[in-house]
Amino acid sequence: MSDRPIVVNEGGGPIYYRASALGGCLRALALARQGYEQLPPPAQMQKVFDAGHEAERQAWVKGILKGRAQEFCQLQISDSIWVTGHMDAWTPYRIQELKSQSEAEWGPIELSDLWNRYKYQVSVYMHATNLPCDIIRVQRDPSGDITRQATQTFDTPPVSLVDIRQRIFQVELLARKDLTEVECNPVEFPCPFYYTHVGKPEEIRENVTDKEASVLAREYQRLKVEKAAMEGRVKTARQALLTWIEGQGKNRVKLDDGWLLTRYEVKGKHVEYDREGYFALRVTEPKKEEDDGG
Repeated sequence: MSDRPIVVNEGGGPIYYRASALGGCLRALALARQGYEQLPPPAQMQKVFDAGHEAERQAWVKGILKGRAQEFCQLQISDSIWVTGHMDAWTPYRIQELKSQSEAEWGPIELSDLWNRYKYQVSVYMHATNLPCDIIRVQRDPSGDITRQATQTFDTPPVSLVDIRQRIFQVELLARKDLTEVECNPVEFPCPFYYTHVGKPEEIRENVTDKEASVLAREYQRLKVEKAAMEGRVKTARQALLTWIEGQGKNRVKLDDGWLLTRYEVKGKHVEYDREGYFALRVTEPKKEEDDGG
């Protein structure tokens, strides 16, 4: 489902990656791991998701899919990291995953633009269950009805367990960095974290919905708090270092590990200038409802 978080880490507990997102943009995965909020897909892309859900519904009605629907599974990566997902159809003997394609897209699943996502998704399911997987492709006609179908069977996961682990550890390392200047990998839909990109807003997305504006407002406020906290830490560290250098009776101190600390005075000065007008932004958080004790 497109509205599920890519990565969930509530209250500092276990970390859960979503299987269907694991093969996507590494930067997006790292941003989600850092706690950034995922924006909903634009209306046009949501129509594509809805068409896929409708194709799956029809596949169950027509008996193409068999077994238990949306069976939950999870794959343990480490003591604190799991990859979770819901299989389209499950039996004790095999997994079925349905992928719908338009007439223009019709062809082997490995040739799909989404194969990198699909191969990680089905591999997680296969490693978690030790079952083979049938990827069933159905073709959608312009009205949304499914017509022909084709099945591709995978007895061995297309991605090894080692490679799945390496990808997750790569995201974990990336999530420890500042991702402002890191570019997105090519993805099949607009980045759900586009508001973190460096560049002009009109180059990112033309229209911002009410829901997206709410996400941006929350993110703006969160970053302001983080910035204030960071500035406070910087100020404290600077003052502690200046006090320490002064106590050494010097203005330049070279530390044993090579750090060079310099204390210098900036003379005050008076400057008169004209300031041009500009637009400012203030974001006020919604007032929390008072607890009435009920």
